[in-house]
Amino acid sequence: MSITNDNLKDKSYTSQQLIENIDNLDLDIILENQKLEIKFIVEYLLNEKYQITSTEKNIDFYSVIFFQPHIDKNELESELKKFYR
Repeated sequence: MSITNDNLKDKSYTSQQLIENIDNLDLDIILENQKLEIKFIVEYLLNEKYQITSTEKNIDFYSVIFFQPHIDKNELESELKKFYR
């Protein structure tokens, strides 16, 4: 199934579905419209490899905490440290 940015505003998707469509989606739209898991955030949204547009490059720790209030900032920090070891 192909997901578009517009779809993200109307429906929730699993991390796997988002990963399968990551090349067709804007990370900032994902961040603002989907409830995300820490692993996905660290591996994709905060990974410079996937940040293409200027808006995506502006995604940082604080924007994640703002748009994903269910995420514990200490857990996010811990996962980031593990990922970048």
